[in-house]
Amino acid sequence: MRPGGAGERLRAGISSASDGGGYRKAAPRSGGSGPQGSVRGEDSVREYETTFIVQPEISDEGLQATCERLDGLLDKHGAVRLFYDDMGRRRLAYEIRNFQKGQYLTLFYLDHGKVVPEIERALRLDDAVLRFLTVLADEDVKDTEARKAEAVEIERVRAEKAAERAAREAKDAERAAEEAVREAEEAARAAEAAAREAEEAAREAKAAAQEPETAAREPEEAAREAEEAARAAEEAARVAEAAAREAEAAEGESEETPSEADKAARVAEEAARAAEAAARAAEEATRAAQLVDAPDAEGADKGDSEEEGRTDR
Repeated sequence: MRPGGAGERLRAGISSASDGGGYRKAAPRSGGSGPQGSVRGEDSVREYETTFIVQPEISDEGLQATCERLDGLLDKHGAVRLFYDDMGRRRLAYEIRNFQKGQYLTLFYLDHGKVVPEIERALRLDDAVLRFLTVLADEDVKDTEARKAEAVEIERVRAEKAAERAAREAKDAERAAEEAVREAEEAARAAEAAAREAEEAAREAKAAAQEPETAAREPEEAAREAEEAARAAEEAARVAEAAAREAEAAEGESEETPSEADKAARVAEEAARAAEAAARAAEEATRAAQLVDAPDAEGADKGDSEEEGRTDR
């Protein structure tokens, strides 16, 4: 676009010079690329630039429909459409219809001036258009054919640049996809390693859980043995008491029935031996239970000591 054109003037009044968005593909134009039509009456041909801002959320189809309506008006009035300059989305200098950004386009065309009101009327009636401005770029185009050829060359260069930009974007996207694949593979390997570590930890936890169970069963068994030994000792004591009573009774009758006295003495001796054996078994069971419970008690005492130390601090 030429210096001082409609786009520059419109940006000075509405939008800052900073780019408010990425490059957007220009809307297709009816009739193919390059200038369209020929101006009727070659005595005084002018070049106009009409810059218009459309809503940033407009679809490609909606933008194409707007450009096609403008192309139809140019063709109807015998004007020559040179090319469109799509400047992309830019930030507005102030909010318009709750929009902070707009899509900027400039239409370059040749005419005697009669089509300008029709172009501006069509833009005014288009709800997607936020602002528009038309300026006279050249009030007397001497060589219209040369200007049309220049427009064709401009569009060719822009098409090449757009193709290069698309190729770069595609290459960047391909590299990004490859990087994403590598990251996904690394994440999968990390997940597999984490799963293996989790399985190993589960096995270790299971083994650790089984060990306390075994240790817990040992004191329980020792306690049961001690209880059984105690009951046996009590039973032996009762037998010994009964035998002693029988022995005392037998002593009074020893002269009459010496065989019964001997029998009672033997029963008492057997009962005493049984009581002694039961007492020894009870003592051994008690000591075994104490030995099994000792590590747990020491651990508990140590934990209590640590807890008391933390509380004191």
